[in-house]
This record gives sequence, structure tokens and C-alpha cells, in this order.
Amino acid sequence: MNSFKKILKKVKIILNMLILTIMVICFTSCDDGDDDLKDTLPELSLTFNLETNQDQMGNFFGNAMALYNSKVWSAGGANDYTNNVTSSNDIWSSDNGAAWVSVTNVGEGRTGHTLTTFNDRLWLIGGENNDDEFLSDIWYTTDGSLWVNALVNAPFGEIAYHTTVVFNSKMYVIAGNEVTNATEVWSTPDGENWTQETANAFSGRVRHKAVVFNNTMYVIGGEDVGANKLNEIWQSTNGSNWTLVRNNSSIFPGRLGHTATVYNGKVWVIGGRTATEPFTNDIYYSENLLDWTKYSDLNPMEQIGAHETLFYNDALWIFGGKTGDTDTEVTGKIWSVKED
Repeated sequence: MNSFKKILKKVKIILNMLILTIMVICFTSCDDGDDDLKDTLPELSLTFNLETNQDQMGNFFGNAMALYNSKVWSAGGANDYTNNVTSSNDIWSSDNGAAWVSVTNVGEGRTGHTLTTFNDRLWLIGGENNDDEFLSDIWYTTDGSLWVNALVNAPFGEIAYHTTVVFNSKMYVIAGNEVTNATEVWSTPDGENWTQETANAFSGRVRHKAVVFNNTMYVIGGEDVGANKLNEIWQSTNGSNWTLVRNNSSIFPGRLGHTATVYNGKVWVIGGRTATEPFTNDIYYSENLLDWTKYSDLNPMEQIGAHETLFYNDALWIFGGKTGDTDTEVTGKIWSVKED
């Protein structure tokens, strides 16, 4: 009798385990069905408009661009006038994003610099000159024509291929340090007095991009000292403390020379160089920087890197860029891309 009870008890245990297993399988199957449903949801639609094949700037890449005083401004970079070999110190402006006027020249020819609108001024920071030297100067203008050298040697030293964003009434510079293999973050309330927020926000990198989205600063992608293309996304609400949002194969491949731009409640990552593609015209978008979708419909743009993208006239505007690794593989095309 005791043996029978023991056997019955074992049978009950086995039955309970079997029921639990069936429930887990059913739950997993239901989840997979939801994922499949998500994958089949209709993708957004984009309209691409070629604003110009080439205008007064000719073909160009490595320019830094910003909106200021109702105009689009461009500084530095290489173009047809420098045979796409050396960097210029040109300042250009446009009333409509497609037709350009040469305004003046500022400082040394450079690339890897930033151009930022802050405190009713346009700020030009750092970059690499034609002697392969990183620069530490800061310039500003109130009209685009007359530029003031605010600092010859900024406290963060020589930087290039960094990013600059405006957040909570301050301007932030986010720059990799080759010596420490770390990324430094500096802030300023006026463009001339700077505070180091952190000497090690995360590992060192260059050619990353930064955006401000939903009251948070984000740094996206770039290349580390080992020439690895990154798809890391870091976030901060104060410039001092940074946390990793995501870094795995479920988002876009690691890249440099891309752009990241806020438009229509989303962050858009466009183009750049990956580990497997010298240049790409990929477009990825996200509403939360956790979940990313690749735009898979018709995309007429060339594969590009070292281009610029701005939110302008209620659309994404993509300017110029490299289309290959030779001096002749450069485009002067300017596109506007609008979500339907």
C-alpha cells in the first residue's frame, strides 16, 4: 500500500511538471506570435526629393552645418575647390538649403569640427587641419560674416571628430581622448568658460554622433581606438553620469561617419561606414532609442558617409558626402526626406 502511494505521488509530480511545461510552451508560442505581428505591421512611408544635383559648393564632404538666423550654414570640409583633397576654411550660407553663397573664411582649413547654434551665436569648435593636427580653437559669429576667436586654446585641448550639443541652457562637447582611451564631456554656459563634467563618460571614440531627445543626451555609434565600428548608445541627463542604453546585434550595425537627427518624434540614423560596407545609405529610426526599425522601401540616395543631416523645413535634409574612398567619389547632391 505504501509503495502504491509513493508511485501515485510520483505520477502527480510528473503530471504537474508536464502541465507546467505545456503552459511555458504555450506562453512562448503566444509571445512569438506577437513578435511576428509586430514584424508585419505597416512600415512608415518616406518621400525623397532631390533638391539639387550640385550647386555653388560643388561636390563636398566633411562639412559642419547648422541652422542660424533662418539660414543653413556650412563651415570647412573638402570640396571641388580644394580638389576634395584638402580641407577648406570656407563659410557658406543658403536661404533655401539648395542654393549657396560664399560668405567668408575662418581660421585654418579643417574637418572633424562642429558648428553649433547657441546663445544667439554660431560656434565653430576644433577639428583637424591639413597638417593632420587636431585644433583647440573656438570661434563665434553673430552674423556669419564677422567671426571672433573666443579661445585660441580651449581647456579641453585639441579635439576632432567630436560632437557638440545644446542641452539645458548649456553647450556640451563630447570628445574622445586618445591618451586615456576615454571620452570626456565638457560644458559651458557661454562658450568661453568651460567645466569638465567627466573625464571618463565611457571608452574613447571618434566620429560618433550625439542628439538631444526627450530631455536626454544620447551618443550613438563611432569608432574606438581599435578601429572597431560601434553601435553603442549611451545616455545622460546631466553630462556627468552616463549609462549604456543598448549595444547588440538587434539594432543597426556599428558605424562611423553617419548622422543622427531628431525629426517627427524619432531619432534617425543615416548612412556611414560599417565593418562590412565602405558606405551605406541605410536609414534606421527609433521612438525610444531601444527599438530600431530599418527603412526597407525604395531609397534612391547614394551610399554616403561624412555627410550632414539637418531637420529643416519640416523634413530631413541630407547634404553631400563621400560615396567612395577615392578623391573623385564625392557628391554634391542635397536631398530632403519627409515622412508621409
